[in-house]
Amino acid sequence: MGNGDGIDHTDGKSSIRDLVDLEKMRVIFEKFSQSTGYIINFLDHPGMQPLLVTGKRSLCSEFYKACPASADLCLKSNRRLLGCLGAPGQLAVEVCSHGLAYCATPIIINGNHIASLTAGQVLLEKPDPERFRNHAALYGFEEGKYLEALKEVPVEQAERLGGLTAFLGELVSVMAEQGFAETELKEKSDKLEKLVLSNAAAEAALKESEEKFRDLAETLPDLIWETDESGVYSYVSPRIKDILGYEVSEALEKNPVNFICDGDEESGSELKTSLLEKKPFRNIESDVPHKDGRMLVLESSGNPAFDGNGRYRGYRGVTRDISERKRLEDENEMKAILLDSVNDAVFMHDLDGRIVYANEAGYAQLGYTEEEMRNAMFQQLLTPEAAREFAANTKSALEQGKAIFESEHRLSNGSIMPVETHAHAIELDGEKFILRVVMDITERKAIERAQRQLMKELESTNSEISQFNSLIAHDLQVPLRMVRSYSQLLEKRLAGKLEPGAAEFLDYVMKGGGLMQKMLDDLMHYLREGANPEILQEVGMDKVLEQVLCLLKGPIEDSGAEIARGPLPVVKADSAQMTHLLQNLIGNAIKFRGAYAPRISVSCAEAGEEYVFTVGDNGIGIAPQFLERVFKIFQRLHTREEYPGTGVGLALCKKIAENHGGRIWAESGPGKGTAFHFSIPKNPPGFAAQEKKGDAAE
Repeated sequence: MGNGDGIDHTDGKSSIRDLVDLEKMRVIFEKFSQSTGYIINFLDHPGMQPLLVTGKRSLCSEFYKACPASADLCLKSNRRLLGCLGAPGQLAVEVCSHGLAYCATPIIINGNHIASLTAGQVLLEKPDPERFRNHAALYGFEEGKYLEALKEVPVEQAERLGGLTAFLGELVSVMAEQGFAETELKEKSDKLEKLVLSNAAAEAALKESEEKFRDLAETLPDLIWETDESGVYSYVSPRIKDILGYEVSEALEKNPVNFICDGDEESGSELKTSLLEKKPFRNIESDVPHKDGRMLVLESSGNPAFDGNGRYRGYRGVTRDISERKRLEDENEMKAILLDSVNDAVFMHDLDGRIVYANEAGYAQLGYTEEEMRNAMFQQLLTPEAAREFAANTKSALEQGKAIFESEHRLSNGSIMPVETHAHAIELDGEKFILRVVMDITERKAIERAQRQLMKELESTNSEISQFNSLIAHDLQVPLRMVRSYSQLLEKRLAGKLEPGAAEFLDYVMKGGGLMQKMLDDLMHYLREGANPEILQEVGMDKVLEQVLCLLKGPIEDSGAEIARGPLPVVKADSAQMTHLLQNLIGNAIKFRGAYAPRISVSCAEAGEEYVFTVGDNGIGIAPQFLERVFKIFQRLHTREEYPGTGVGLALCKKIAENHGGRIWAESGPGKGTAFHFSIPKNPPGFAAQEKKGDAAE
């Protein structure tokens, strides 16, 4: 044993090294480890530095301690076990994250905790191979060697582990008590020497103590204060300026009740009661205004002071600003409330999968109660396939900080729910957890299936449209051309030879063929020009209008039409389709005119995120019941003798407007003229996708 070297062993500063012979203890511990299979650790306190270690466990030395991640968990588990010790004869059992059990007991001499003893590194139940296989996968251990090492770990009863640890702790305590008795004589002699100090030395020590107090008070971040026996401040540290904005002189001679509890009746009453009864008070919180008016939250503690004769001399206390701490507490409370109020399920589990938290949405989503889910393994909530991916997903979240993946959950009623999981690796109190935000994607999966079916049907429809276009372009055109060609030949060869009735019939055939040809041509134009535009460009509509007026120059001059135009914007569109759109609308305004020369106006106005164009005229107008019918293909309101045409033009206008993400409509009445309106979005989705594609190409 050491001689102590002047250490005072009665105030908790003695070292276990000074009280016991460590070599003798080593012999005892080694025999104990050989007979029980336990690993013994003997550590000082509070430093927790190992003094003796006996026994060896390859599962720990060759695997857990060789891996940084698992070694870190071992260290935290050991600190947690030792940190809860404090009472004489206390036994604490800890099962670490790897499933090994330890029992610890404190070595307490003369009321001072000076060392700790742990024994064990054993299993309390037969090991679950699947759990340790998961450990091997998680930490990258060679599974065969790891499981062989596991077989070396004894399975022990918790009662026997505690009993043997208690016995060993009592043995060490007896040895330490004997060492303490030997040093106590020297300690008492040191006390006698201190008692013979002169009054002058005592006064000097008191003065020095006061000076140290002042020096300490003026360097601490908290507000240190004293009151006299009348209850007013006799000393206030300069920190008051930083905390409350007041000078020291402004606080002196004031009462703590009216100063650090200003305006807070509840805390002021509690502090006043403590001061009147001359009792200690701890952590009284109060809302106090800063000198500049903003509110702070202060926390105050204090003790009454008495002189050597027991006479009350006042209070000494400390006040600190806890505004930021309270803000964080409120913020954390709000976060907890938000987690319980979100629609998505939130789960938190340890690295083995043991659930430690679930929000209300989590219980509701899976159909389990809080009691059923408490301490359950997260793998139990998964389908077998998803459970097999648990270790890989956990490892991905640990390595990358976050992992996003789809899997399937098994509900309490046995049904399966597809989910999207956002897994985050977090650390709380030194231990790592996985926080999962789980979204039910049942509806999304149904939509995806519907979209795939719709795309399949759309492909089939497009194929049918393509066949129909081919039919119009070839199969219908060929016989129609034959009918028209032979009708023309008959007209030439039999000119003047046919009876009047036969000539009239032949004329009907030729006109009907011509009309059919015109209808087929317009239908092909509708199918071709009405297709979705492949390329959208910035198109100046003023320039498009100039081109249309040039194309319609003849009809405009023949009809005497007057065209009034306003400024037109640049739009993102297909230039050729915009030309067809305006040409059809202005052409119709000229065609369907009344007794007066056509007066046509072309204008545009902004309406939120789109442009609305208007082509108005003073023509014959349209009855209200036909305002929608006119946009249907081959729909006519007049005979061909009155107004020639096939009824395709406005249908094509409608298709072009819709292909650009807009719409077209009309306002009219018989004899009141007609105003056709069509809208074009300022930022059509197709244009944004085209720009992105262009950027990628560059």
